[in-house]
Amino acid sequence: MRPAAAPLTALAALLALVLLVPAAPAPAVPAAPAGPAGTGPSPAADRWTATAPGGRVGATLERLDDGALRLSVSHDGHTVLRPAPVGITTAHGDFTRGLTLVGTDSRRVAERYDTVVGKRLRHRADAVEHTFRFENAAGGRMALVVRADDDGIAYRYVLPHEGPVTVTAEASAFAPPPDATAWLAPYGVTYAQRPFEAAVADVPDGAYAYPPLFRTAPGTYALVTEADADGRYGGTRLTRRDGAFAVTLPDAGGETAPGPLATPWRVAVVGDLAGVVESDLVQDLAPPSRVADTSWIAPGAAAWSWWSDSASPHSLAAQKEYVDLAVRQGWEYVLVDEGWDAAWVPELVAYARARGVGVWLWSRWSDLETQEQRDAKLPLWKSWGISGVKLDFMDSDSQERLAWYDAVLADTARLRLLVNFHGATLPRGIERTWPHVLTVEAVAGAELYKIDPKRIGPDVNATYPFTRNAVGTMDYTPVTFSTADRRTSDAHELALAVLYESGVQHFADSPESYTRHPEAADLLASVPAVWDETRLIDGEPGERAFLARRSGAAWYLGGITAGNRAQTADFRLGMLPPGRHLLEVFRDADPDGGRDGIAVERRTVTRGDRLTVPLAADGGFAARVCPAEPGRTTCGRGPTDARLTADPGGVLAAPGRSVEVTTGFTAPPDAPARNVVVDAVVPDGWRLSAPEGPTRAPTLPPGRTLTATWRATPPSDAALRSYEVVTRARYDAVDVPREHARRLLVDPAEVVLPPPGLSHVESDAGHALTLSWIHATATSSYVEWRREGDAEWSRTDADFDGVRHHATVGPFEEGLVDLEYRIVAGDDVSPVHTARLVDPAAVTVVDDGAAGHTENGRWLGSSVTGWDGGRTRYTGTAGDTAVWRAELPDGLYEVAAYVPAHENSTAAASYAVGERTTGVDQRAAGGTWVALGRHRPDAGALAVRLTAGAGFTRADAVRFIRVD
Repeated sequence: MRPAAAPLTALAALLALVLLVPAAPAPAVPAAPAGPAGTGPSPAADRWTATAPGGRVGATLERLDDGALRLSVSHDGHTVLRPAPVGITTAHGDFTRGLTLVGTDSRRVAERYDTVVGKRLRHRADAVEHTFRFENAAGGRMALVVRADDDGIAYRYVLPHEGPVTVTAEASAFAPPPDATAWLAPYGVTYAQRPFEAAVADVPDGAYAYPPLFRTAPGTYALVTEADADGRYGGTRLTRRDGAFAVTLPDAGGETAPGPLATPWRVAVVGDLAGVVESDLVQDLAPPSRVADTSWIAPGAAAWSWWSDSASPHSLAAQKEYVDLAVRQGWEYVLVDEGWDAAWVPELVAYARARGVGVWLWSRWSDLETQEQRDAKLPLWKSWGISGVKLDFMDSDSQERLAWYDAVLADTARLRLLVNFHGATLPRGIERTWPHVLTVEAVAGAELYKIDPKRIGPDVNATYPFTRNAVGTMDYTPVTFSTADRRTSDAHELALAVLYESGVQHFADSPESYTRHPEAADLLASVPAVWDETRLIDGEPGERAFLARRSGAAWYLGGITAGNRAQTADFRLGMLPPGRHLLEVFRDADPDGGRDGIAVERRTVTRGDRLTVPLAADGGFAARVCPAEPGRTTCGRGPTDARLTADPGGVLAAPGRSVEVTTGFTAPPDAPARNVVVDAVVPDGWRLSAPEGPTRAPTLPPGRTLTATWRATPPSDAALRSYEVVTRARYDAVDVPREHARRLLVDPAEVVLPPPGLSHVESDAGHALTLSWIHATATSSYVEWRREGDAEWSRTDADFDGVRHHATVGPFEEGLVDLEYRIVAGDDVSPVHTARLVDPAAVTVVDDGAAGHTENGRWLGSSVTGWDGGRTRYTGTAGDTAVWRAELPDGLYEVAAYVPAHENSTAAASYAVGERTTGVDQRAAGGTWVALGRHRPDAGALAVRLTAGAGFTRADAVRFIRVD
């Protein structure tokens, strides 16, 4: 664990007069004679040196002839950051020149504290701090507090003025040598710009985001950022000018706060690359936790549907699928992004809670901007039982916006709601002060694959461990196999789950994608979200990053490379404790042949062994290591061979009448199950009887079954709909690490309280028409159907499963069939419905790769809502044209164009195919496919020409369906 500096309360930082721990002898060495040891530098000196307790890191403060201040930073006696201005300007005075030292104080800062997330959970801070009190020519006072820590140097200004203080500018700057190498990103309010590498002398003038990394000499680095920023100040940025990087305020009118004011810390983490990556200096400088009881704060992994299916947050059924994914994977949460409906969220929460999964909800920050909004919405959402909120689109570093962070964090902490910030500012120690903040975006993460893939790539991934993630928890949303735009290998993607630290790790791909990658699903089911220790094994920013992280007795390793060539990772396993360990390596399946596929290797190792892993181009690996014990074959969760069965799986019932539900838990066929507990969960308001039969077994022998029965009774006024009685079994698996032993199996029994007659009719029209329905009394039924325009009806009998009737009509040989159908059950006959059946093989869609359109309710592209830039849509001027052309075999085609919804547009447009022209009104037709008639190709092709009216928004999609 790296020693790091401890934080101060704002008041203590102001005047720092009391020694917490006696200072080491002569911690500050002035050029002129100093005062007594431990009392700080002499007030008569014009040059002072503050040295960290370990003696390797130091800061030198100089007062020039004009009374201006300069500060430089050294490591092992060599300059890391050249002398650069220090000073501040306020509405009450200029403290950038004409300064006279009027007093100093020194103290030793030593502290131990715990966090909920981060590179480690237990921290030790050890630093020397000096306060230099200056007076300007007008008699105004300013104190400069300089802290020297073995991990780096930090300084802040303290303005003792009583009453409001307005800071109009800072002179603060950092000056790496011109020949230093920099890794930095242009400034943007979401901190999601693409980082790049350049010599400092070649970095263009302009605004840059924290935290830039500088290699000032072989093996020596400085990472520049700020810490302890909140609503008393704005979040600053760096401006490259005059050979240095100047601290720039976000607000044109300055930052105003009640006095006395202590500004955020200006921070330089200094050392070798491992020292930078492993440092906690930013957290050490942050104020202590403002949440006294953190027992409710639970980090974990989450299933997140938006990345793989942007329309899925609109669907309760889709979100239940992601809850089921979380259950299979043993993940703690599911995140429901933009589009959720208050009408069904409580049902989703109940569904998830019965399965041991917590629910997070997305919200735009502006929906919680005022106290009135927060008082209305946050308690309501909490009453639904959600675990946390994802707050998005803050998009500002202004003092006003940082004050909003303070307010919303106080409110969420009071309500015990976890927080994830997206579209957010950089974390500056927030996870220590507000420990319920489990993660923050502020990164060009996997979301950029959907928005701007050029901002992301293997080299970017290999930069973040040394820059963005080095200063705070980071929500990259990793392990995305199914994007067509990535250059990374499958193993590279998997490694990000270990390489990046986030208190809630949102795994962004679909259930189907993780099913296609079972090796990855195995690792993702076990990888922790919190760590006891973090070590850099090897790395070069932008080229490779190999990290090791420990959780309890287990070590996880993650490594990635960038570059269009195969490479090899080779290092000693010296981080392991003595003894024999089981090693599982997840690597590129074919390092020389391609990026697809993950191979798994297992063997026993000791700390003296080396790990050699061949890596594909832009490849990677992940590994987990645990103590080798007799019978242990994996460090993960292993297979779930036990079974749980609810009987019946579904039943029709009535309000006030009991139903009997039996559950049977069967131990794995070749191993016992220990500490078995079975139970049942009923909907709110239902009664559940005492169980008949045992519900606990300390040890259940292999293949044996534990059976219990309950009677569940709905209230007499229960709504007539479908419910779940969820049967559950918890048990400990054997021959796996203790932290992965506890398992939860769930099998629900559906209990339907149907209304009289037909109900719960569901249809899915694809290549065939799939129907299901419920009838209160009938046990046999059928569907009648005919092609549109035909006179005669055909009949397809339905199957009955005890609750629902099921029938399928089709598929047909034609590429497109329009049907009419009706359901007949007992004496009840449904109205006639229509359905269009489309053979996917008969469909050709021409677009620009990002069309936002649906087909039979299924999203076929990415949403265009809220995005612009020409790739997904444009707002045209009168006369704008676009042409879509498809080369097609001879035949008859139904042609349609997708018109995007646009609430504020009444623009018109016309689409021409051959001799036919079709006019559309965007407000009326928006969000639909507009039929353009049936046509045959001319010379093997069909073309559609759009002529837009002013303000018409075009989505890039035209569809051709062969109908003959």
